[in-house]
Amino acid sequence: MIIIEAIEKLRNIEKWAGWQSESFNTKLKSISIIEKIYDYCMANDLEFADDFDFDSEEENEKYRKDIEKIAGVKLY
Repeated sequence: MIIIEAIEKLRNIEKWAGWQSESFNTKLKSISIIEKIYDYCMANDLEFADDFDFDSEEENEKYRKDIEKIAGVKLY
């Protein structure tokens, strides 16, 4: 059961990564970082990590900062 869930998560991460821009993805250097950003996005109901389009620039900035903290590199 755990293996099936892990495989499904990897498929979802692959699909999700395909939605991000190539320049964003090239900055992500390990599967663990990609998985952490993916998990963060899923927990916060964010479809994309490379581009935010909220009415509030403060909300956009909060998500950018959180994701850069997870990645440990400047992404935006």
